[in-house]
Amino acid sequence: MTVEEDDDLVVEYLAAIDELFEHWEAVDAKNPRLAQPAARSASRFSSKDLARLAIVKGLACYVFDTGKAIRILHTAGQINAMIPLVRLAYESALNVSLLVQSLEQHGVDAFLHEYSRQRAALQTNASRSPAEVFREGAPDVSGVDGSPFKDSRDSVRHLHQICDDLTPGGPDAYLYYRLLSAYSHPGVSVTDLYFEENDQPGLPTFLGEAKEALPRGMLLFFTAASLLWSARAYSYLTRDRTDRDFLRSVGRRIGVADSLALSDAYRRRHAARARAEREARRRSR
Repeated sequence: MTVEEDDDLVVEYLAAIDELFEHWEAVDAKNPRLAQPAARSASRFSSKDLARLAIVKGLACYVFDTGKAIRILHTAGQINAMIPLVRLAYESALNVSLLVQSLEQHGVDAFLHEYSRQRAALQTNASRSPAEVFREGAPDVSGVDGSPFKDSRDSVRHLHQICDDLTPGGPDAYLYYRLLSAYSHPGVSVTDLYFEENDQPGLPTFLGEAKEALPRGMLLFFTAASLLWSARAYSYLTRDRTDRDFLRSVGRRIGVADSLALSDAYRRRHAARARAEREARRRSR
């Protein structure tokens, strides 16, 4: 009997993943017209709105492409190799969920500011390179000016900030990310997979095949959830109720909220900043 036949949860998660793939292809085939999310529905369309649409769709597509690679690795029995990709899909799904839900232009400002920060860091590294070709090309690095986006009340530089701004989310969401990260970087957690502990002095018993670092059911759950959250985030731009009904049904089946909403902490921070800005304007009159 195969693992898939022996583990009902694995079978359920795989079925959900495959159905989400089919759904995504159907959405793409419909090529729906994109619209403003609720936070901007009554506002005039701007270049930042266009940027939000592009980033949400691009990130959602990226999660689904990553999910396909995860599915291939699972079929090949490469469970540990799935972990960095599951982490990537999960991180991307949290990002796209915050971006589509964020109030006004604060989310897209945060994304573009972080992009500019990374581009500026690339430019600095290139300018210090021993290779002349990199030093000469450093001034041509584009997107380094983040000043138009510096006043955002949001931040996407660290994932724990994104987790705190979402519900369900918070510390537990970040804890799962840390767990996936433990097996996504070179370190003792990875090397220990190749050894069996024993009571004898010296080198532990070497294993010809690595132990599975994390249960495959857990990895498939986070893959399915990441696909679901990304498709749901994209649905906010299409306003297709049929899509939303399907995604809600998948969420119920795998036991997770189909959409990640803004947390109370997020709303409190925005309210406090808005009050402070109003007070600063009053004093400046």
